[in-house]
Amino acid sequence: MPDRKAAPITGARPLSIIVIACCATLLFCAWALAGENEPGPDPAPASDAIRSAAVVPVGALAESRSTPSLQANVPTASPTSSSTSPDNGTGLLTGDYFLQAVMSLSWKDDQGSILCNGTYEERVIPPSAPTEDDGTITVRIQERWDNCPVRPRDVGAQVRVDRRTGQWLAGGEEVTRRWGWAPAMPERKPHSAYFEIVPLQPIPVFNVHSAGQQTASDAAYDQNGLWVWALRREDVAAGTGPAATVWEGWMVTSTSRLVQATAGLAPSPVHDAWWKHRAWLGPYSPKPDEFVAFQAFIGGQMMWRSGNRLITVLRSLDFAYRSFADTWTEETPLCPGADRLDPPVIRGFGNAWCMNEGQFPRSIGIPKEIEWGRNAAVLLCTGGQVIRNRDIGDIALLPDGTWSLYP
Repeated sequence: MPDRKAAPITGARPLSIIVIACCATLLFCAWALAGENEPGPDPAPASDAIRSAAVVPVGALAESRSTPSLQANVPTASPTSSSTSPDNGTGLLTGDYFLQAVMSLSWKDDQGSILCNGTYEERVIPPSAPTEDDGTITVRIQERWDNCPVRPRDVGAQVRVDRRTGQWLAGGEEVTRRWGWAPAMPERKPHSAYFEIVPLQPIPVFNVHSAGQQTASDAAYDQNGLWVWALRREDVAAGTGPAATVWEGWMVTSTSRLVQATAGLAPSPVHDAWWKHRAWLGPYSPKPDEFVAFQAFIGGQMMWRSGNRLITVLRSLDFAYRSFADTWTEETPLCPGADRLDPPVIRGFGNAWCMNEGQFPRSIGIPKEIEWGRNAAVLLCTGGQVIRNRDIGDIALLPDGTWSLYP
């Protein structure tokens, strides 16, 4: 048989090359995929702030938004807002505007007194459909009193507000009529005092006083002409019940709008007492120390300030106080027995004790120490004053005729 040789297969060498190339490609891809799944070096660690921000609960974010953002020395003419709303720069009030405040009430008549507390809120109502911006926003205002027998529990209204100025345009007429003061002032005045929403961050404010036949009010406005504090007094005529005197106070505690603080103002030595009672005391005006005389009695104190030359009698029984003009002179005689008390009551205090106007001065009893005096810190406020007494603490004289001690 003749030898047989395998005939060559045409194209065998090119096919083998293709197979080898495909295998190599598959091996490379497998290696690359395996490399991606292998652990590599740790990425650069995120900052603590970024890590914590990623896990902040929604409630905490809402709480942080309710804290006012204070900017020191920000010019009034070019305010900047802490809000991240795209409405920044269009006015004083942004599209997510809100304001929260506390309310206080003191009702006094011949049958006793009533003290009430409540909350007040302003919050923008988002538009139900996109509309052309006319420079206004609709704000829902809400007053809520906590079981107050002389006020409705819940009062609300919708107000159209100029977002550029904060002026109420429509819907709030009944509210402002009852308040006796306006929430915004178009005519801004130079600041005359300071108020604090955040402790130790004083806001320059100016005060506007208004009075009627039976009412009087004071309202404090920031440098943008928007309210931060207000106090109203009303004499209620006798009708079905006894005649009464009513004090109402409003104080901003949180807001989304710009609040401009003043840097470098040293706090008063009686600042803590003011902060405790700021809802009633209102804006303060720093002043130098002045001479103050004191004398302790069995049932209270007498006090005389060189700044106003008034004698103030502080009764401990009900924490009521009354102030009287100091009419004493060297020639003024004291009533029999006043100078023989031990310790004695003499000069202006003795004169006030002897005259016993309204039966009030003698209601604190007899002295238990001699009169003494020294320079003391005094803080004058729109609604009252705070005076430091080295023996008993800081005395706050509140607008409703009561006094308090701190601490």
